[in-house]
Amino acid sequence: PLGVLTAQEQHCLPGVIPSADEAGKVVLTSSSSALAPQTGASLKILVAEDNPVNQELVQAMLQGMGHQCQLADNGEDALRLLTQHSFDMVLMDCQMPVMDGFAATREIRQREQEQQAATAIPIIALTASVFKEDQVRCQTVGMNDFLAKPFTRKTLRQIIQRWQR
Repeated sequence: PLGVLTAQEQHCLPGVIPSADEAGKVVLTSSSSALAPQTGASLKILVAEDNPVNQELVQAMLQGMGHQCQLADNGEDALRLLTQHSFDMVLMDCQMPVMDGFAATREIRQREQEQQAATAIPIIALTASVFKEDQVRCQTVGMNDFLAKPFTRKTLRQIIQRWQR
């Protein structure tokens, strides 16, 4: 299994449809139909997310869609990974320790300008907030789109397809 979660932890699951074992714990397995691969181009996606449960679930969803996934625990780690590797897209949690997603996105956009990058990497905000002012803040710092947690696999796939380069 990929992980075992209590019913209380299910509230932060971003759209994976789990099965429950006899003790009532959620068991995520890689053979779940919710994780079945989809056709399409495989992308290399950086996921900046500090919550280990969310990291595991987003990674399982992305890999189930046929994408490669690299995890960063905070914005500072995401910046380091972006200098070391090439990515097609970033899924960026807004609230993280050390450096939040807003500061990391501002830094990414500044670096792109300094390097005169031909195209900007798509950055998708991952946030528990659904308020309009938070969406505006995401756009203001340079995020391309907004994905409210918890989200479904279908919604994640649609966002990825929308911003696929």
